[in-house]
Amino acid sequence: MGLTLITPAAEEPITVAEAKASPSLRVAVATDDTDIGSLIATARMQVEDYTSHALVTQTWELVLDGFPTGGIKIPVPPLQSVASIKYIDTDGVEQTLDTLLYAVDSDSIPALVVPAYGETWPATRDEINAVRVRYVAGFGAKADVPEDIKTCIKSIVGATYDNSQGMIGGQQMIPLDDIIEKILRQFVKNYRYKAIQF
Repeated sequence: MGLTLITPAAEEPITVAEAKASPSLRVAVATDDTDIGSLIATARMQVEDYTSHALVTQTWELVLDGFPTGGIKIPVPPLQSVASIKYIDTDGVEQTLDTLLYAVDSDSIPALVVPAYGETWPATRDEINAVRVRYVAGFGAKADVPEDIKTCIKSIVGATYDNSQGMIGGQQMIPLDDIIEKILRQFVKNYRYKAIQF
């Protein structure tokens, strides 16, 4: 199994201006705007890594050696849509699976792609990387990212900017403090809980 980022986020959950205005940073001058922008991007990636969630819209490709028994679990929630499912058939020809032949359960976490009612997965050639699922993940635009996550990103940026070790440039972040970790753990817990409410 492999997972590749195809199209990275086109924007960040917070702007440089929002980061500079936050209580954790409070920078008025524009001298370090480029560096602060880099810190925002790195903080977003750090939060995504910690929570295993995509924050703003991005496209991923999941590669499998064949169709699994049952459904395909889609990593990096939340799932917005499945763009395509391609596979190598038994003759060695790449095919695109018709969207009518599978169903997407985006309410589950992780999301699940299963054969449509009465259908089964097609046979694939017995070779590595025979199935490719391309999909769009993330909460949407920056405005759709939960506020508690934005607050964590602002805090990480502020702490990193002020760090005396000179982490400017976004190449390395300081360890998450206990408060930020608690917020992120609670976010993951709440997000999973919402998915099973009825």
